[in-house]
Amino acid sequence: MGLSEWMNKKSVTAAAVAVLLGSLLAIVLSSGGSGTAPQPMHAYFFDLSTNELFTADKTLLAPIEAPSGSFKGEPGGVSAFIYSCRQCDPDEWEIRYLLKYSDAAKQHMLQLQEQHPDKAVYMPQDRAATEPFRSGILVKRPEDANWVRKASPEGTTIVREAAVCGSRLARQCRPDPS
Repeated sequence: MGLSEWMNKKSVTAAAVAVLLGSLLAIVLSSGGSGTAPQPMHAYFFDLSTNELFTADKTLLAPIEAPSGSFKGEPGGVSAFIYSCRQCDPDEWEIRYLLKYSDAAKQHMLQLQEQHPDKAVYMPQDRAATEPFRSGILVKRPEDANWVRKASPEGTTIVREAAVCGSRLARQCRPDPS
């Protein structure tokens, strides 16, 4: 094969690749813009009175009002973290842990949101500034009686174990984007 014949074959291959990439780009742009999957606007919450899931705005800080009302004198809705070892189908998923904020942590976060209204969720980079918030994040498994600090060894174990299925990572399940 001569040099000119080899270059012609390479030019045809390059042109085919360019057409293919151009077609893929056109499909991505026509299907909604950026090509990234839409992010859910809601999150799962757990009603402590009824032990049922519900969805609400993902920017809300638990505890929030639950459909059934209050639970032991405070709002009865807490964040629910749902995982599956296979598909995110209600028949296959599992509520692995619940999360809420202490009153102090919630107030601290609300103040930060007021100071930075341009951000959906604002988290300062300074560790000292986040300490009041981080120390007030509480977690528990649905079957546990007591809440523990997420940053404690017990809390870290709850969160870490929630995200695995044997030796594989579990899939976190979120509500469909809406």
